[in-house]
Amino acid sequence: MPLPKLMNLSKHYQMNNPRKLCIYIAGKVTGEKLIDCHLKFHHWQIALESMGFDVANPMCLVKDFRTPWDAAMRTCVGELVKCHAVFMLPCWQNSRGAKIEKQIAESLNIPVFTETEDLKRLAKTCQHACSPADKYKGGKCDKMGYHETT
Repeated sequence: MPLPKLMNLSKHYQMNNPRKLCIYIAGKVTGEKLIDCHLKFHHWQIALESMGFDVANPMCLVKDFRTPWDAAMRTCVGELVKCHAVFMLPCWQNSRGAKIEKQIAESLNIPVFTETEDLKRLAKTCQHACSPADKYKGGKCDKMGYHETT
């Protein structure tokens, strides 16, 4: 993503939003082993949090993993639209759901990132505006990846 777009996103949220920027993680889940998905999404959640972002992790949003695909997507898209940006995992191109999430984000002018370097630059431009005390209100994961309300 070009630096001017990153700067505009940073300036907008510095002026209009006192909490950290929230990044939604999009990637392949359907057809993958549950433990592999948990590990993959958790790895990226930690990486993004270490950059100073709050993270919406789809593996934490769906409470029952027997939930039908369409119901799980409704839950995840509901959180995606509350986030400031979307990070596409490398596996996103093999996922019908991630492709839909990307299309929705782009349609709503929510920035979509595929490179962590762009997110690192964004984090640097908004560091002074991000408040570590103000956590993402969507909840967080326990060790098994289930959603807990904070």
